[in-house]
Amino acid sequence: MGTGLAYVGQIIEHIRTTLEMLYDKNIAEQARITYGGPVDPRNIADIVADGRIDGVLAGTASVNADNFANLVRAFSGVRTPLGSA
Repeated sequence: MGTGLAYVGQIIEHIRTTLEMLYDKNIAEQARITYGGPVDPRNIADIVADGRIDGVLAGTASVNADNFANLVRAFSGVRTPLGSA
């Protein structure tokens, strides 16, 4: 991941480990994770490339329609919705 996002992988692993300890491995692996840190068109590719993040909370990046569309496009085709084949 790009500069400033390296810690995200560690946080994700901590979340999954905690879920596994509290519940089980299946729940830990199936849990959807939403990134709540800074997100914009410049770093979205790094966030999506991690492969373990299912979405983002697009605060001010969603104010501009073009920026928001770029964020949505970055995730299109990356994951299958829950319950889909």
